[in-house]
Amino acid sequence: MHRFRTPNNALGARTRTGMGSLRLVCFDAHVLLAFEAAAEDSRTESARDSWLATVQYAIVDGEKPRHLGMLSTSRSWAEWQGKARHGKARQGINVKPAKAIWTLFAVIINAARLPIWMIWYVPVSMRPHPAWSYKQSIMVQIVKSFLWNASMVHMKTPLSLKPLAERQKWTVAPPASSTTYMGPANADPTIKPEPLGGTWYPTPPPQGGLNKPKIAVIHFHGGAYVIGDGRTNDAGFAAKTLIQQTEATHVYAPQYRLSSNPGGQFPAALQDAITAYAYVVHVENIAPSKIVLSGDSAGANLALALTRYLTEYGSSVGLELPLATWLWSPWVSPMGSLTSESFDKSPNKPTDYVTASFGSWGAQTYQPRKETGITLDHPYISFESQHVFSTPIPIYISTGECEVLYHDDVRLAEAMASIKGNHVTLQVEEHSVHDTILTGRLVGFEKEAIQAAKRAGDWLRGIEKAAKL
Repeated sequence: MHRFRTPNNALGARTRTGMGSLRLVCFDAHVLLAFEAAAEDSRTESARDSWLATVQYAIVDGEKPRHLGMLSTSRSWAEWQGKARHGKARQGINVKPAKAIWTLFAVIINAARLPIWMIWYVPVSMRPHPAWSYKQSIMVQIVKSFLWNASMVHMKTPLSLKPLAERQKWTVAPPASSTTYMGPANADPTIKPEPLGGTWYPTPPPQGGLNKPKIAVIHFHGGAYVIGDGRTNDAGFAAKTLIQQTEATHVYAPQYRLSSNPGGQFPAALQDAITAYAYVVHVENIAPSKIVLSGDSAGANLALALTRYLTEYGSSVGLELPLATWLWSPWVSPMGSLTSESFDKSPNKPTDYVTASFGSWGAQTYQPRKETGITLDHPYISFESQHVFSTPIPIYISTGECEVLYHDDVRLAEAMASIKGNHVTLQVEEHSVHDTILTGRLVGFEKEAIQAAKRAGDWLRGIEKAAKL
């Protein structure tokens, strides 16, 4: 296995500011900071058991919604988290009035948090990571708070087959022939292949396919299988970055079915991934040798599942293997995300925006129906050491040194590389958080995302050169 780390001086210089006065923070602000720490920071385990929450939220762990109000409650954070602590998946809020009230209070509380963060992170010593800029420190907290609240209310992402704002970029791919879907793709008889919407960047390829030197990337967006749609506002930055920093001239981002919507659990997304590949090969007439599979976070989990499927079934269903696979911050084990244990034990929890509740939400909804007899510990869902596989498709794994999935990603790379014949490269981006290829512009890690894409492009050129020998 080839393993690389970014040199210390490769990332942006630290933002240096003078020490600011924190005496302006009033008592209520201290309570908010304590609540934030208790809710999100693994370094404050004892605080979770002792701090009184400012707001008594409506929690629906099989109970009626509780009263909401600006009052203290002796129900500690650890007690609230009890179900996840004891190995059970935490449930979100499923009552519409409670969702509305939760959302309102989330907006109010986070509006109050913002000026506190703006003061708190002025000193470099107070930032989650000393190498982070002022903007990065604040934006990571904002995104973390958003994901936490989104997972509490089980936010819906409606999907449409209409072009909407994407206009000429938008295409709808028909399902491939029924014989294209084999094995795990037929794991649930109630889930069938459906028409698949998708966005092409910058535009769909010219009729007749791409010219010889060009590369097309099929990129699966992240979002724990519960949010995202591959459209411009979602995957536009990732697509633009890949086109600018690699030899790719076109990126196709499929709008695969989400498990937060009815009928979106496994194997719906796998079916859509197969549909996407068959469409690009057979409808757009792009040679598999000019296709790179790509995915970030949950999308990387899906890209790896498609890599496995093409390796095991491709020759039987008339689909040749692609040139390579890029995995950006892959979500290796949805099985391990059912509870908060793996997140709580991660030393990188304080330096990432991904929350345990977000991963748990995705894992709960993505797991197959009980009637199928399949669990999340399935070789097409969780890629832990017992489920790695042999493949001739070269794989490039990019992970952030500061993300909670870092250790899982390293173990995945090592396990895949241990199989004779596999070509696996691991790139560790120093000081980077989760999935910068998707969220880099949002969280202030745009430069890091560009550098990561450039390195992936350099690697791909080496793969192309080796393929010609």
